[in-house]
Amino acid sequence: MRTRRNGVINYFVNVRSLFFAVMTCAFLAGCQTTGPTPPNAATTAKLSSTKHAGKVTVVIYRPRNYMGGMLSPTVQLDGKSLVDIDNGRVFIGAIPPGHHIFEIENQKSGTEATLKPGSAIYLKVEILPGVWKGNGQLTQVAPEQGEFEAKRLELINPSQIDDPAFR
Repeated sequence: MRTRRNGVINYFVNVRSLFFAVMTCAFLAGCQTTGPTPPNAATTAKLSSTKHAGKVTVVIYRPRNYMGGMLSPTVQLDGKSLVDIDNGRVFIGAIPPGHHIFEIENQKSGTEATLKPGSAIYLKVEILPGVWKGNGQLTQVAPEQGEFEAKRLELINPSQIDDPAFR
């Protein structure tokens, strides 16, 4: 009787060891990197065509992220809805120079900037965890970082641009 009991215990120990080995391999396979994402040709072309001498280029982007993937926070320009920014998308537009306020609708996140003709502003939207839902955070980033990150995203769908002047 003692031998049978040890056999059952050894069986469960072996199954548990096999389970942990399989789970470890699956976890490590999920950590594999695929290398840098190449620039999106359509986004790169739009960035180049939007640079006007008398206007300011506005680039609002949201890197692809699993957390808050279904949320689309609205970015406002001077108190008016501009764009509902989706996960992994970028909005590129031209606005007149001057003092402008960019903010997330119904949030306490945004930035103010006095922009000169021919300049560009890059704004990054990130989702922060919340109690019932995530909240958007708008951050102004350096042009070098913003252009690098935005070029690798897809252009936003025109139906998500709230202001018809930018469609």
